[in-house]
Amino acid sequence: METARQASLAAGAEASEALSRAQAQQARLSGERVQAAADLRLVEGQVVAAGQALAEARARRADAERGLAQRESELAKIMPIMVRLARFPAETLLAVPLPPDRALEGLLITRGLTAQLEQEAAALRAQQQAAARLRAEEESKAASLARQRARQTTAAAALDRQIATAESDIGDAERAVEAAARQAAALAAQAATLRGAIAAMDAAHTNAAARAEAEASALRRHQKSEAPAAEARAVALAKPAGPGLERAGTEGKSHARMVTPVAGPVLRAWGSPAEDGPATGMIFGTAPGAFVSSPCTGQIEFAAPFRSYGKLLIIACGGGYDIVLAGLGRLEATVGRPVRAGEPVGRMDEGDPAPSGTKAASRPGLYMELRSSGVPQDPAPFLNGHS
Repeated sequence: METARQASLAAGAEASEALSRAQAQQARLSGERVQAAADLRLVEGQVVAAGQALAEARARRADAERGLAQRESELAKIMPIMVRLARFPAETLLAVPLPPDRALEGLLITRGLTAQLEQEAAALRAQQQAAARLRAEEESKAASLARQRARQTTAAAALDRQIATAESDIGDAERAVEAAARQAAALAAQAATLRGAIAAMDAAHTNAAARAEAEASALRRHQKSEAPAAEARAVALAKPAGPGLERAGTEGKSHARMVTPVAGPVLRAWGSPAEDGPATGMIFGTAPGAFVSSPCTGQIEFAAPFRSYGKLLIIACGGGYDIVLAGLGRLEATVGRPVRAGEPVGRMDEGDPAPSGTKAASRPGLYMELRSSGVPQDPAPFLNGHS
């Protein structure tokens, strides 16, 4: 009996040590991905700014060319007559039989028209020069955007390689968490609404943790060698997904602030008018192909297409808070895995890096929603700045 007990303890210690090593390795790799994503966000922010500058330059150039075309069209109608009057005023007037006083009056008018023609011609030349400058500015902005996009592509490829090689061996406890999360996500996929999906996942996690604790308790009573591993699974399943979130002005608590998931402007704020009432989430503009980072430290709960949301991510942050991300082109997250704030979890679709207009709706957009116990909340007070 004593030998069996010692073997059980040794097995438990070995499993615990292996789990600690795997978790340390995951933490190190996660930290590297967070830093790489932060560096890439700076480049993606420059891509967004360069694209906006190019769109504005295109708009200014287009306005200038429209004005130039209008002036050229107006002058074209009277140009032949004005040129003849400017070159041969007397001959032109003498060709028309007029009394001397009317001819003199015509000559004076012709001189005035000649001066006006010179002014119009000078204005036309100035507009042509301005349009040429704006075309050169647009070409410069396009070259700047191309350089920033090239930097983004290089940095994104490096981060892709990190993600591809980041997986390390995990222990039995972590596999149990992932299995429970996959089962919860499968139930969530059947829900009709986003709130129903989150409620289904919460209930599934609670039930899984209760079953694991009951199994561990039964094994402890019988002093089975499987008890330590069962206890590790129960602890892992009962562990909060994350530290929770705090609002601005509540510093000092153990909770954490959210980080913005992408580098880009807010295209639609929480509570803005929408088709079905006030918006329950925010939309961020992004660079094409931008990486999306987790706004909080927590656990991936859902990563799949869902109803009209398209590719959807749900991240449990702890304390009853969940973050929903939609509009992604690619998911880089495994259900059940822990994730750190700032760690890449997906990518946006590629698109036109320089939209021809300046309308926000033409840019790629990431939808983010914050929910507390299933109820939408304004994310702005929880955000730790916006880059």
